[in-house]
Parts: sequence; structure tokens; C-alpha cells
Amino acid sequence: VAEFTWSLDSRTLVFGADHRGTTQLFEVGIGGSVPAPRTTGRWQFSHPVALADHALLALRQNTERPFELVRIERGGQPGAGVAITDVNGAHFAKLAMPIVEERWFQATDGASIHAWVVKPPDFDPKKQWPMLLYCQGGPQSQVGQWFSYRWNFHLMAAKGYVVLAVNRRGLPGFGATWNEQISGDWGGQCMQDFLSATDAMQAEPWIDRKRTAAIGAS
Repeated sequence: VAEFTWSLDSRTLVFGADHRGTTQLFEVGIGGSVPAPRTTGRWQFSHPVALADHALLALRQNTERPFELVRIERGGQPGAGVAITDVNGAHFAKLAMPIVEERWFQATDGASIHAWVVKPPDFDPKKQWPMLLYCQGGPQSQVGQWFSYRWNFHLMAAKGYVVLAVNRRGLPGFGATWNEQISGDWGGQCMQDFLSATDAMQAEPWIDRKRTAAIGAS
């Protein structure tokens, strides 16, 4: 659980949590139960605020675009909410957007590794493209659907790079065991996860093996 708020009647706890490369909102009653999702999709939701009609206000962002305010209704199937603001719309209408894809790779121990692959707006699989392997630090913070003003995948892809952003061992959103495995093993399986994903991507005919670099912080 990353953050939480109470419903106005104090009967329901609404919270955000990392989930398979995204950050979703969930709710659970005070009597306890399996948390029910309020949102879904390739997004990061944060700062939920409960309304009197049991709807939520929250911020929503992803790799391509920074936060906008959305309204999330209660009841029915979980969704992405309805945008209330479009602060950056005029700017983004002028931009060619990157291509964001979800990929899974096999680790050396047989586990499945989640990653985001961000391709240039003019991506052509008949060409070869340089690749950047993004190494997330923390050491335990998910490679999620955030628009970073520091490590901006959108900008990197716009410069002609394919970005490989790997949720290696030790990152949240994939269960406690996956998250905790880095403890006492820094540089071990987590590094193998990076290398396995890199090897698999370099097997693609549209990746230039001679122009591959690693970036990251922490």
C-alpha cells in the first residue's frame, strides 16, 4: 500500500498499490475482505480523494503524459476514470507519441520478468535501432507508468532509442517474494534479470547490438 484515504462515511478504505507495472486504486471495507479494484489500465493513479457520492478524484499519469485530474465512479467494472483536466492537451496535440508495449522475459531461474518497451514514434521494424537499458534503483521502487522529469522515456524514444525498462527482482508490484528477493542479494539475481531481458531484446532483428547502453540512478 503506497497511500490511502477514508470514504467520507469512514466505512471504506481506499488505497493505491503497485500492480504488475502499474499503480491502481483499490478499496476494502472496515470489516475486512479481498480488496476490490477501482481502476485498471496502463496508468499510475495517486492522491485519491473521496467524494460524498462515493466517487473518487485522483491524479492519473503514464509514460507518455504527466498527471491530469480524473473522476472515478463507484460500481460496475474498474476503469481508467474520466478526465476532468486537460492542462497539457494543447502541447501534446503537437507531439508524435512513442509506442509503449508490455513485455515478459524468462529469467535464468525460470521466472517471468516484466518490462516496459518504449519505441520511437517513427519506429520501423525493418530498421535497426539503438537501445537503452534503464536500470531502476531504489532499490525497491517499481518501473511503473510514470512520466518522469528526470528519466523521461518519452524523450529518449523521441531521440531515436528503444528503451527497455525492466521490473527486475527486488521491485514491488509482483508479490512480496519478488520484492524481497533483492535483500542480501544485491548484484545477484536482480542483475541476471537485467541481462536476461537485454539478451532477449538483442535477439530482435530491429535492435542494434553494437549500440546498446545502460542508464539509471541509485
